[in-house]
Amino acid sequence: MGVSRKTISSRIKSLKDKGVLQRVGSDTKGHWQIKNGK
Repeated sequence: MGVSRKTISSRIKSLKDKGVLQRVGSDTKGHWQIKNGK
């Protein structure tokens, strides 16, 4: 994709900090969920 692993981790952390992205479940069987709302 042309994006480093560090960049992806940083962007995921930013979205989690803003409350946009949430991890649901365990690391192996869980999934990411985009929070709906403002």
